[in-house]
Amino acid sequence: MESPAEYLPHEAPMVLLDSVDYFDEDESKIATSVRICEGNLFFDRSIGGVSNLLALEYMAQAIGCFAGLSGRAKDPNFKQELGFVLGTRKMRLLVDKFENNKTYKVKAEKLFFDEEMASFDCSIFDEADALCANAILTVYRPKNIEKLEFLKDG
Repeated sequence: MESPAEYLPHEAPMVLLDSVDYFDEDESKIATSVRICEGNLFFDRSIGGVSNLLALEYMAQAIGCFAGLSGRAKDPNFKQELGFVLGTRKMRLLVDKFENNKTYKVKAEKLFFDEEMASFDCSIFDEADALCANAILTVYRPKNIEKLEFLKDG
């Protein structure tokens, strides 16, 4: 198992995934894990877990890991840059929360990719392999992030 922090442009505490469990660029698939506990940044004691709304971020981080691993496979010096979720289709949240002391698998499969845009079919499963959430995410990773005006100060 590898640490997602190696492949994401995030810094602690925003790396929400705990491990990269499987990656196959030829199959265009990745599987990651997140363990829910009271130490999680978004843990909500009032519900005894993490809101199901975090599913989108878990999925986005799995895609970020896919991009980081793909980049490193081509260039060992690859440095992951920021990417953006442009939208989601067919989002289904099948649980109210991600429960305390449980581990969830976050899987993503690339459906479409060009140089800057991609689409992934993402799913989250619980320890019994029951589907908890799924969606198709459209993401954007610009070649030259410095040219994006909306990221500039001022």
